[in-house]
Amino acid sequence: MTYKKINFLIFSIIFLVFINCTKTDKTNESNFYEINATIKGVKENSKVTLVNYEENKVIDSTIIKNGKFRFKGKVDFPFFAAVFVDDDWFDIQFWVEKGEILINTDKQTILKFREDGSKYFATGNEINPLYQRYNTFMKPSENKKGEKYQLMKKGIISEKDFQQQIDTIYKLVFQFFNDESNADNYLSLSEMINYREGIPKKDLKIYYNKLSKKLKNTPKGKALYDYFTYDGVKVGEIAPEIIAKNVNGKEISLKDYRGNYVLLDFWASWCMPCIAEIKTTLPILYKKYQSDNFKIISFSTDNDTESWLKKSTELNMNWDNISNNIKANINPVAIKYGVKVLPTRFLIDPNGVVIKRFTNEEDLLVEIEKLMK
Repeated sequence: MTYKKINFLIFSIIFLVFINCTKTDKTNESNFYEINATIKGVKENSKVTLVNYEENKVIDSTIIKNGKFRFKGKVDFPFFAAVFVDDDWFDIQFWVEKGEILINTDKQTILKFREDGSKYFATGNEINPLYQRYNTFMKPSENKKGEKYQLMKKGIISEKDFQQQIDTIYKLVFQFFNDESNADNYLSLSEMINYREGIPKKDLKIYYNKLSKKLKNTPKGKALYDYFTYDGVKVGEIAPEIIAKNVNGKEISLKDYRGNYVLLDFWASWCMPCIAEIKTTLPILYKKYQSDNFKIISFSTDNDTESWLKKSTELNMNWDNISNNIKANINPVAIKYGVKVLPTRFLIDPNGVVIKRFTNEEDLLVEIEKLMK
């Protein structure tokens, strides 16, 4: 092999490696976001915090230098977020998705937006321009809702009159996102889930059918499908199967508890009534009836694993405490059980049949004692 041929071969190998690395880098960066911000008039070295509103979780923080700051990270699914500037006490809300997000404004503009009830909008990705149009569309009705709420508080209008305005907002949300040009995106899916209780299930199904296969297969897409498909388990029916992990990472199946009475307890780390009964009522029941084939399973609807684990450590439950940590603001297990408020509990007999549904208003100790006789 001649010298020239060797050089050509080496060059070809290097070129192919370079091309492959370039492709790999682009693939690795496909799910990354970068927020580049310039805000004039803010204090130098002010702390800026990036928060995921949907999970109520701090993602990152940094310091403002020369009126600029930057955040970069990985995003599996788009999420609603805000940056908080500590020293100036204001925030900017926007959607985070893959790609670059731009914020270019000044302190006075932000404060003006805050005073008149409007919002400053970030740019640079597909969702944020839609978010701006959506807010502009909804603003008159949202303002009217605020006005009617004040009138209701003063006794000038009734709760029924105020509810009519809420119903109008539900209709407008559906009208906006059911439009073909606004439907197939993560913002629309998130808002339809947020407003699901006020939108007829038949309309949610019409909207869902406009989504791409990719969106339908996201956690939120699957949750919305479950919501308009299932009405929730009823007394006398077999309890839907649950497979989820406990705090130690062990997979737990509801079917494994057949042969026992099971109190299925739906709770969340932020639910104060849930926590109060986990501290008081549930330990009494567990101790009193555990010899009678009575078990308790607490199912957390938290969408943030850290919040669930932290609160679970504080509560130190002696029974199985499980969660699937679905990041969708709507849990598919809760949907199948028809859970709309927390806490909600179900007593399941040894054959897996639901024999009683409890809400927080009922005296759980008295009711369980009646059923266990």
